[in-house]
Amino acid sequence: MAFNFVAMMLITLHATYFCETLGIPLDSPITSATLNDKAFITINREEGSITGIGASFIVPKYNYVFSFSDGYLSSFLIKNYLPSFDKGKEEFEKRRKELCLIESKIDKQRAYQLATNWLVLGGVDITKLESGYTNSISQHEYSFFPKGGEFGPITVLKSPIFTVKWEGKSRHEDSNTPRDVCTVVIDGSTEKLILWRVSERSLFRTSPLAIRDKQSTPEDYEELLATDELLKEIVKSQTRLNDSKNIQTYTPSEIKEMNDAEKILEMSYDAQIKILKDLSYIKNLLSIPDEEFLKMDATQKSNLIKRFVPPESFPPQKKSKKAEYFKE
Repeated sequence: MAFNFVAMMLITLHATYFCETLGIPLDSPITSATLNDKAFITINREEGSITGIGASFIVPKYNYVFSFSDGYLSSFLIKNYLPSFDKGKEEFEKRRKELCLIESKIDKQRAYQLATNWLVLGGVDITKLESGYTNSISQHEYSFFPKGGEFGPITVLKSPIFTVKWEGKSRHEDSNTPRDVCTVVIDGSTEKLILWRVSERSLFRTSPLAIRDKQSTPEDYEELLATDELLKEIVKSQTRLNDSKNIQTYTPSEIKEMNDAEKILEMSYDAQIKILKDLSYIKNLLSIPDEEFLKMDATQKSNLIKRFVPPESFPPQKKSKKAEYFKE
């Protein structure tokens, strides 16, 4: 519970900051009490802390859907704003018609300006994005068939919705399908952000959100090494393998199999050691019993945040200055 509290506090702070910075309506800060889901946590193997924090949750009052991945806010969506079959065909058709009756107040150039501005405010390196990926801008169109099965031409109507997208080469060599790197969807009638998604983590200028114990000691790591059951089993397997190699002779194929097994065990050992090193930075947070956490007052919980969230993982205290980025 203590760990979930710290993780949720961190991601809701950043979700609130995202809304404030991009001008997304929000009458009060997002908190765990306003959500309908909890965070899930992953471990970044390259740092001495828990990064790679992931979460997906909805703010029901606004239908805002936030997703965090690898320690970054990777997507924001206003649920049910665009036509969707989630509520059935009738609602899908109704929403399509509603949108096509609304005229856009912007063109593709303005859609691009809005999209790039929001991406900059969200921490994306726009220069890197523009230089490394292909941009496209489209205005949503919907096709309408004649009523009652009658014969006649299909009517195609424009909606005020624009999609600004950047794509790159697929990571699979045998695929020609472009990889969606970054997408922004805008309602051109209100200049409202509908979808903000960045799937390429290297585009962010900031470091991923992290959880790390400022009071962590070498003893925390040593204790995990001494008590981890998986590590003990790996060491036992290594010992048995070495003992068997010393007490009898083997054929060349058997020796190869044993050498392969030895390499696998070594890799497993190194990987588990790294996991335990990462866990040592939050061991004291994970070890807080739920009963003890439930008795904590507001000051004690605030101290947990101060202890386990490094300064660079907090959002800036002041809102970012809005600056437009224009394509030449």
